[in-house]
Amino acid sequence: FNLQTLINHFYLFKKMLCDKKKFNIYLSSENNAQATELIVIAPDHHGLFSRISGLVASSGHDIVSAKIVTRSDGYAVDTFFIQSKDKKPLVEDYQRKRLLKTINKGLSGNFNIEKALNIKWKETPARFRVVKTPTRITFDNKSSDNFTILEVKCKNAPGVLYRITKTISSLGFQINTANIST
Repeated sequence: FNLQTLINHFYLFKKMLCDKKKFNIYLSSENNAQATELIVIAPDHHGLFSRISGLVASSGHDIVSAKIVTRSDGYAVDTFFIQSKDKKPLVEDYQRKRLLKTINKGLSGNFNIEKALNIKWKETPARFRVVKTPTRITFDNKSSDNFTILEVKCKNAPGVLYRITKTISSLGFQINTANIST
């Protein structure tokens, strides 16, 4: 992150604490951007990144990139750049409100991600669902002394990031840093 982004994160975190909230969700409102920035600050826990990814996907939006950081005080700052299905930023008020409502419900434990993603999958055209593409997974234990670098290349589909990260979490692994590109 650049310095201005870190300063923005600081103010979002400070506002969350002042408002005595458990978590903070921020959506950028820049109209000239190619994607909408979504920042979620919350106490880090196993599967948080996966949960947020699933909530975004179940709202019908695509994650075009993401970066996660866990602060030394145990809070996660998860930043996503998201687009609507027509590859545009979220500018319509109803889209933004629905996404915020879904994330709030999901982080509070009141949303069934699997059910919502199954509905999104059924809404995907059949011609896309039947296309089979190979998945490539590589592990790199040489580039870092402390972490394994995992690279996954696969077909994009509703909730694919959620399913990958949920699988990693279910195996007991912690995702320390993630860079996502679609």
